[in-house]
Amino acid sequence: EAPHGPTQALGQRLADKIVHRDEVIDAISTKIGAKVRFASFPETDPKQDTWSTAPYLAVVLVEGTIIDGESRTIPFLNINFAGSDTLVEQLRALRGDPMCKGILLRVNSPGGSALASDLIWREVQRTQDAHEKNPQRSPPIIVSMGDVAASGGYYVAMGARQIFASPTTITGSIGVVSLHFDLSGLLTKLGISTSTFQRGKNADITSLYHPYSDDQRARMDASMRRIYDLFRSRVAAGRKLTMETVDQLGRGHVYSGVDAKDLRLIDELGGLHEALVALRAKTGLPARIDLDLRVLPRQRRIVDILLEQ
Repeated sequence: EAPHGPTQALGQRLADKIVHRDEVIDAISTKIGAKVRFASFPETDPKQDTWSTAPYLAVVLVEGTIIDGESRTIPFLNINFAGSDTLVEQLRALRGDPMCKGILLRVNSPGGSALASDLIWREVQRTQDAHEKNPQRSPPIIVSMGDVAASGGYYVAMGARQIFASPTTITGSIGVVSLHFDLSGLLTKLGISTSTFQRGKNADITSLYHPYSDDQRARMDASMRRIYDLFRSRVAAGRKLTMETVDQLGRGHVYSGVDAKDLRLIDELGGLHEALVALRAKTGLPARIDLDLRVLPRQRRIVDILLEQ
């Protein structure tokens, strides 16, 4: 009867608990009696780009398509991918730096991976919650939307309490899209045949060699519905709206910044400058104290990529 969603997997005893990634780390730490964290090898420490002896404001970029794993850039083509692992670690490092006095999440993304968007949302929310619980030790966070902050780009913003967008920002697109490529017609024209051996009627549900059966289409539709309902719940909680209202505003509709403000999908109209002014005000520091501005995460150069190989 697969594929299952998390709740179904729990009911079938295929999983033990539904948690966020940071809660997994906490559970492991509790189990072994020591603080642990995930690390990649060769290990890079985001603190090297953040920790300072002078107070500063951080601008964390969510640029391009949101993907699982590390952020990356295609050199020369100026195509960016916002990786959930990179952004999660960056936000954690900034929360732990006493010299970071505020975080501006600058979102310029049409969306991407649902899982990656949820991971980033979770860390934005944890940053917001940490500041509300202890504003003296944890920096405030504000979202500033660029040209586009739609679908997953809107999702990641829901963890913050204050969202700025320009009047012409394209935002919203609260919805889910899934693609299934079927090459069977092309292969038939080319005289190419395929044979598939499987155990379980849906083991080949992602196969390129046949269209969905009615049952498989229903299962994929149910999977998309689960993700859409989760998306709606994030928006409803973040924007203080009902699930029914979010559904009316959702369904993939896109809005300008002006319309989004009228519909309570954002809070303020303004660009990067206005958002930074608001963030500076939240720090509570006197105006005479200079604050550096740091843009993170650091973009990898082509020489960095070559050296990693």
